[in-house]
Amino acid sequence: MNKLHLRNSAYAAAPTIVSVLSGKGGVGKSLVTFNLAHTLATDGYRVLLIDADFSSGNLHIFGNVRCEFGIRQYIGGELSLAEATTHVSDAIDLLGASLRGSLVDGIDVAQTADLISRLRDEATGYDYILIDHGSGVTKSATVLAHGSDVNLLVVVPELTSLADAYGLYKFLIETNPSLDCRLLVNRCQADDEAGYI
Repeated sequence: MNKLHLRNSAYAAAPTIVSVLSGKGGVGKSLVTFNLAHTLATDGYRVLLIDADFSSGNLHIFGNVRCEFGIRQYIGGELSLAEATTHVSDAIDLLGASLRGSLVDGIDVAQTADLISRLRDEATGYDYILIDHGSGVTKSATVLAHGSDVNLLVVVPELTSLADAYGLYKFLIETNPSLDCRLLVNRCQADDEAGYI
């Protein structure tokens, strides 16, 4: 993937927001998100990771950090973005699933829209915001996808993954035909297998 084509020209000072989604769990969204953050950081970009898998987020495991506070406190207005994030490396911060409280039921549409708006205003110290979604179609995931500049749909070469990703893609495009959705094929054995998929 060419990182330069991910940059958001519509918002000069705002970071580019990239959502990483899938129709089915277990396809490697979190690992793809974390590896993309690491690659961008290695290239000199500042990255904010957001764990939007409210029921079982695990980006903190990849970052080998403990999130005492996180997305719940930021969404609720209890903490600022700087206070709610956890430092992962020199160029990567994480707004993770916190140890305090539970977001099993997710967040509502108004809170999600507010989250995207606040991030555009308050996360100007970052070049990229990478959002690791839970799997499937939810209201909050849909709003986050609509607020993102790029949506990466992760699939693996399995029929159920392809079918669920296609369903998710159709839903997103039907609700907003101008969304920038891209397919990322994970766990392929060769380039021609990815091309075939």
